[in-house]
Amino acid sequence: METFYNKLRTLLEQRESNESKVYKDSTGNLTAGIGHKLTAGELVKYKEGDIIPDNVIEEWYKKDTETSVNAAMKQAKELGIDNEDFLVNLTSVNFQLGQNWNKKFPSAYQALKDKRYDDAIKEINTTSKGEPSLWKTQSPTRVNDFQQAIEGLKQPTISEEEMQKMQINQVLSDDLAMKFNLDAAMYYGFGMRKKSNKGDK
Repeated sequence: METFYNKLRTLLEQRESNESKVYKDSTGNLTAGIGHKLTAGELVKYKEGDIIPDNVIEEWYKKDTETSVNAAMKQAKELGIDNEDFLVNLTSVNFQLGQNWNKKFPSAYQALKDKRYDDAIKEINTTSKGEPSLWKTQSPTRVNDFQQAIEGLKQPTISEEEMQKMQINQVLSDDLAMKFNLDAAMYYGFGMRKKSNKGDK
């Protein structure tokens, strides 16, 4: 069974890739490894096109994900959500947007707290003017990942047709139970009377 950390690594490698060569990301930041944005100190040591050793990439990944996981766990506790798939995606959100992402989307965060999941989905996708959010414009796949994770929190709804079937089944079940009880009462009652009568003779 795939563990939380395996799921997280798989998702991050799919979304961030795992590049040993330093490159410029979509926002112009020099990046390498699994979505690691080079720090000021690392920029002195590495330049675009340089190859980063595997052990350095692993060190970056562990440090970066530790920060994101801790932030996601704290947020999940605040939200009252205990769902591993959601936590994986929440960690991914923190990894990409930073641990203060909820300050960029305060309405979405509040909606998650209130269990208003449709509202939370709307908030991460659109602005107050109904236009696509900047996150949606720049990273539609990441927004879709988080949307699917939120969808997974919603309780399954029962259609009117399913409700009618459940009611019919309940009625049938009640009828069968009543019939069984009547049959049992008649059988045992009648049988006891016959035995009693026979014994009296």
